[in-house]
Amino acid sequence: MCDPVMINVGPLFLPLHVVAIALFVFISVWLAERLSPESRFVRKTVIEWLPTAWLMALVVYKFSPALFNPGQVWRNPAILLYLSGTDVSFLLAILLTACWLAWKTFHSPLLWATADVMAVSGLLSVIAYNVLFKDLGNTTTLWQIWGNGHDVYHPLHVYRIILLLPLVIWIFRKWRRLENGRVFSLTSLWIGTVYIVTSFADFHTGSFKFLLTKEQWAGVILALAGFTAKVYQDQRRSESKL
Repeated sequence: MCDPVMINVGPLFLPLHVVAIALFVFISVWLAERLSPESRFVRKTVIEWLPTAWLMALVVYKFSPALFNPGQVWRNPAILLYLSGTDVSFLLAILLTACWLAWKTFHSPLLWATADVMAVSGLLSVIAYNVLFKDLGNTTTLWQIWGNGHDVYHPLHVYRIILLLPLVIWIFRKWRRLENGRVFSLTSLWIGTVYIVTSFADFHTGSFKFLLTKEQWAGVILALAGFTAKVYQDQRRSESKL
């Protein structure tokens, strides 16, 4: 495992974890499209959206800080060449890119099969990210799992891997026997719940946004999306039996 560092590409500074996420997503989408029960219909669908999604995320990440200081950009437009992304611009890039991908998914011929591919690729990317990048939470005297000098920390990345791996095994054993959309609802609900649960062992000082941390907000949004999709699918199934 390694700690995140900044990569200098000309005037652009990209965190290593951002580059890693892009690579993980590409590989996981390629794999999910081929393992999908609807592979012949969804293959080369999501993966063709990735270049546009990456470009959108990169532009928003690099240039959105200018929105918070337009006066300085107006006085010196050349500063745009040397802007570097922030945590806020990173979250904004993820949000806008996710909204665009959701819009593309809703307009795809096989909505739920495409959503399943995106859910599985997201799950694989999350696991790969937690394998490579350690995430230490609160110090503890109870957990002798991960040490850093004289202190012992909650290894959040290890918790997430342990909780998510059973879902991966279950999906690859059951996927072809499940109806389209079921993988999306269960995966979103499970990942969201895992991030909410593990966040309580995290170190939150100074990281709250609207009463929750960004990890908790991500978990809540994913869990709600999965729960809503599950309720909708169950309702449609019950209506079809009438």
